[in-house]
Amino acid sequence: MEKSKKLAPVYIMDILKRFSNEDNPLLHAEVERFLWDYGIDLERKAVSSNINMLVDVGLVESLGKKRGCYYGMREFEDSELRLLIHSVLCNPSIPKNQTRDLIYRLQELGGEKFNSFVDSFKMLDGWSKSENQEIFLNMDVIDEAVIGHYRVEYDYYKYGVDKKLHLSSTHIISPYYVMMRNQRFFLIGHSEEYDSIVFHRLDRIKNIKSREKEERGKKKYKPLKMVKGYENGIDFKYVSSSLPYMYSDDPVPVTFKADVDIVDQIVDWFGDEVTFEAGKAGKDQVRATVITSPTAMEYWAKQYLDKVEIVAPLSLKKKMKESLEKGVEKYSSKKR
Repeated sequence: MEKSKKLAPVYIMDILKRFSNEDNPLLHAEVERFLWDYGIDLERKAVSSNINMLVDVGLVESLGKKRGCYYGMREFEDSELRLLIHSVLCNPSIPKNQTRDLIYRLQELGGEKFNSFVDSFKMLDGWSKSENQEIFLNMDVIDEAVIGHYRVEYDYYKYGVDKKLHLSSTHIISPYYVMMRNQRFFLIGHSEEYDSIVFHRLDRIKNIKSREKEERGKKKYKPLKMVKGYENGIDFKYVSSSLPYMYSDDPVPVTFKADVDIVDQIVDWFGDEVTFEAGKAGKDQVRATVITSPTAMEYWAKQYLDKVEIVAPLSLKKKMKESLEKGVEKYSSKKR
């Protein structure tokens, strides 16, 4: 059954959106042939008239009758779409099925010509992905709670030796922000139980719900400005450099010696907040100071045991020494 010719501009737009771009324009004759697939038979003159109307309103770009036309309102450049697709592909917090759906929709924005250059689905099985299907639901509930100043309640899960998520604890939180760190999404909020700021991974949260919607008249949301140390808001640059593993213990100044060949990694982890003192740590070494979580620093320094030596505070240096002695003891044991 032939469709109404009044719909021709809509279908021409869809055709150009799917099959054309600046490097691959369609001739008017090609648009005419595509319209047949939609059940619309238009004379070439009518096709040109509809295309010219779309050009006049700025939706289509024309290169002239001999060179063709293309959809001119794409939201993203191809390079931008590829960056977004690879970001989704590489993010371990997004489950495989949702990764596949997001990549498909991003590819659709680029049209058929773009799709022919993208092969992300074949790579999907090679990436480690979360099994938690609730991450986008978590984001929706958290966003609504932040806007409405609601507390949220949820179960927090951790992996067991069976490589499955298991319930670890339940929390009531006043949520403030969601931020990404180390390729993971974290909820930043105030915990009633600990009376402090916590950083919880979104891919470990399940069964989230709004407390205030269930307990009307009992609103206990704690504004960020009421949390000690956060009266002026959250300094995300400071959080990124001071809490590399998102531990919530109070950051303190930490001084350490490091081989010069890992200065690049130090700046990667701690940003431009780190200060260096060359010549004060011996040949081929630098002395560095950062303000960071002691727990995070302990874990970070263990990655570079042969490159880093904690100098201060002494309590952290002592803790590192004890931890390393335990490690040596384990590896020296003859028991198997």
